[in-house]
Amino acid sequence: MKRKFKKAYTALKKIGAPVFENADMSGNFGLSAEDNHDRIWADYYREFGWPVDGIDAEVLKIADKNGLYFEWQNPGILYAYEK
Repeated sequence: MKRKFKKAYTALKKIGAPVFENADMSGNFGLSAEDNHDRIWADYYREFGWPVDGIDAEVLKIADKNGLYFEWQNPGILYAYEK
């Protein structure tokens, strides 16, 4: 995993975000939108009124700080990419 991905992955793991390494992609990682038990991390259908793509603001801040963004793979998974 590239350094910027590893930094963001570690920071997200630290706050309890449901991130996972993705062997199929070229070194990036994913965020589960289905593991919203204690906190709503992401919601494809935006049922909770988030203004930016249905993704938790703290998650977006960490991604942005590391030069990354998230893109929906399907309603249950987002993947991180370089800006």
